[in-house]
Amino acid sequence: MPEVSRGERFSLAHDERSLPFGRAPELLRDGRGSVVGRPEDDLWVTRDGMGVPRVVILTAALVEYRTVQEFLSRPENESSASGAPYTVGYLGVEAGEWEVWVTCIGQGNIAAALQASHAVQELRPELIAFVGTAGSLKSDVRLGDVVYATKVYGYESGKQTDHGLLGRPSIEVTDPHTTQLAFRVAAQRAWLRKVPDNGLEGPTPEAHVAPIAAGEKIHTGNRSALYDYLRQAFDDAHAVEMEGLGFLSGATFWPAGTKAVVVRGVSDRLVDKAPGQDAVMQPTACRHAMALLWELLENCWPKADAMWGRIAAPPGVRRAAPNPHTFVGLPSKNGSATLMRREDIPALDLVGEVVDGRYRLLREVGRGSLNVVWEAEEFAFGGSLGRVAVKLQPPQTDKRYVYFSREAAIMARLDSPSLLPYRCAGTQRDGKLAGWNYICTALAELSLRDLVNEQPLQGSELVSMMRDVAVGLLELHKQRLVHGDIKPANILRLGERWVIGDFGLTQKTGAHEPEGTIGYMAPERFGGTVTTKNDVYSFAVTAVVAGSGLTRSDERTLDNTQYQVLRFLATNVPDPPAFRDAIFPPPVSALIHWSLRPEPAERPSMQDVLDFLNEDYDGWPRNG
Repeated sequence: MPEVSRGERFSLAHDERSLPFGRAPELLRDGRGSVVGRPEDDLWVTRDGMGVPRVVILTAALVEYRTVQEFLSRPENESSASGAPYTVGYLGVEAGEWEVWVTCIGQGNIAAALQASHAVQELRPELIAFVGTAGSLKSDVRLGDVVYATKVYGYESGKQTDHGLLGRPSIEVTDPHTTQLAFRVAAQRAWLRKVPDNGLEGPTPEAHVAPIAAGEKIHTGNRSALYDYLRQAFDDAHAVEMEGLGFLSGATFWPAGTKAVVVRGVSDRLVDKAPGQDAVMQPTACRHAMALLWELLENCWPKADAMWGRIAAPPGVRRAAPNPHTFVGLPSKNGSATLMRREDIPALDLVGEVVDGRYRLLREVGRGSLNVVWEAEEFAFGGSLGRVAVKLQPPQTDKRYVYFSREAAIMARLDSPSLLPYRCAGTQRDGKLAGWNYICTALAELSLRDLVNEQPLQGSELVSMMRDVAVGLLELHKQRLVHGDIKPANILRLGERWVIGDFGLTQKTGAHEPEGTIGYMAPERFGGTVTTKNDVYSFAVTAVVAGSGLTRSDERTLDNTQYQVLRFLATNVPDPPAFRDAIFPPPVSALIHWSLRPEPAERPSMQDVLDFLNEDYDGWPRNG
């Protein structure tokens, strides 16, 4: 199998030969045939360190880049998903190893902002740091000292008047929790033990946790008007440099939860320098800055539950997982098709309304693109018989009614513990809901989407959910039925098991309908092909969302014209979800990649999926 870089693992599709039936790929096996990986606090860690926490370090100069690399073990050249070059190695701490991605971006705040933003989006680290050198602005900040920036002033912003420049600085603040840790690290001075012995004599370096200033000018002296302005307008700034403001702005632009810090070693006091001072002090100061960062990493090893929410989530997560739009073809005079939205179902005050003479509506518990679901109390013989779910659909003569009536007919003939139990269906004859159609089912405790909003599934919980859903889908596929809308909102918790609900888009194999939920639809379904492999693809996307917290949605709407729909289908078929293999047990990761293959014929059948999940791997959660 060809070598695959870490950056490419977001879209990795394993070679066909590495996915024999019911076996994890050889890539994931050790010399004894055991699956590589072990559960530790429900976080799977593979042999190549894919499960370790990640830190990205940006530098501005080659001497800083080389110095940071001195601290890394097992360095390799790698690229991010967009092709940005990095050196990747490991930095050991008492709790384990950090995976370190380091690169040199050149000088300037703009370059720092762009690279920091890209790094957070593509690599999704637990922490991103800018490490390098700076000039001192304080008499007590000596050569070799380290400044951890609590905030960065952008000193270039201001108002020029006849009396001088009035400062109106941009300000970026580093992560407050990590800043608290930095105060402790500076006070305890244990970081000094990590400073390499370079044979130089001099005073012991100090760590300062304080503001710094950043601009676009290189400072070489302390007699300029700019130096006086910095000392006067930013009197609490301990150092000056050229990247910190842009770095923090870019690193914190996306609400991805990555902690951002700036650590600078002082290599210049902005006074007349001795010949050759830079050649000695720049690497020395940078080593001191790295020693402080190393000790900081000792103190901020992420907890497993935090890593689950961070390690694979795209920008914006942890948002609540949305209930995406459903795409269906709605016949009309101009032959159009459209996206159906939750807003298409009218909102009514239905509390207390009685359906079918025995189901009293209590509260709305779900709203989809085709119908709305209410929790209801079933009553008879003068008392309550318990709670049920009542799915309601407004009076319609278009294809919505076709979907609803088809769902009722399909559910009436299904009988499986892995499918949502059916009770009855009909049309309401009177009251506010006269003419509305209803389907009554068992009431689920919650949906998979509800659970993932709180915390992604881990370890045995994830595998058990996948098994339950695979059993339900296999029951459908044995009857040549394709569910057509597998997603977290339609996977429901009922007692001790997960069941599949919402059969509105369920059809026989061989039909031709471009419909489903954007983000979960298999690529071929956009062209109308209905096959059981559609469900396999959607099952894999659902597993990624359940295990990582990724969201899959498309908030765009379509004009109700055939031209707009065809253009959308031709240009907006979503790619498979990008995710990091490390968050899944290795066999699950292999299965997901297999199931997300673009060609339906190359995906496993649902029987293959279930056999794969039931196989007894080393450290694998047991069935039952």
